[in-house]
Amino acid sequence: MFIAFLIVGIISSVLSSSATLPRTYGSLYYYMYHHNSSSILNTVSSRGFNFNSLVSSVITGIFNLIFNMEVYNFVKTDSFELGNIFNYIKENPSNVLIVGALKGLIDFLLGLIPVVGFILVIFAQLGFTYIAYIMYLNPKKEVMDYFRDSWNLTNGKKQQLFSILIHYMLITIVGV
Repeated sequence: MFIAFLIVGIISSVLSSSATLPRTYGSLYYYMYHHNSSSILNTVSSRGFNFNSLVSSVITGIFNLIFNMEVYNFVKTDSFELGNIFNYIKENPSNVLIVGALKGLIDFLLGLIPVVGFILVIFAQLGFTYIAYIMYLNPKKEVMDYFRDSWNLTNGKKQQLFSILIHYMLITIVGV
């Protein structure tokens, strides 16, 4: 996971010569707590459109997807190999890269909407919660099928997912 933080930070710094620690830290924080996107949204909304934030969102969307797929593999097989994370890209590069990039792009674009953007990002993240799981089980589906199937699986359950999200956010806040 540290390697992913490092990669995102280096790419963010290279893409923008004016990259500062708060921007890089914001994108890394977003990657670390993918359900709590407030730090990257603060970066985006306070500065408007920022190419550096866009690229960071896309990259973290891809890493988030492949790490979640490896977590599902761990739950299924009881073995975790950090080196396996790139096997998902090797096995099905177009779907993994496109779906991860689209998920990051959706989060970024919704985050640009003033006032309600944060709420829309959380709603979209809840709706697309199961994309990695569906991709893990069916790696050869069409790209948009992952989004549609995940959205359909969460229909009527977004409030329950939101309460779980709040529960874990409170645990994190209390733990800090």
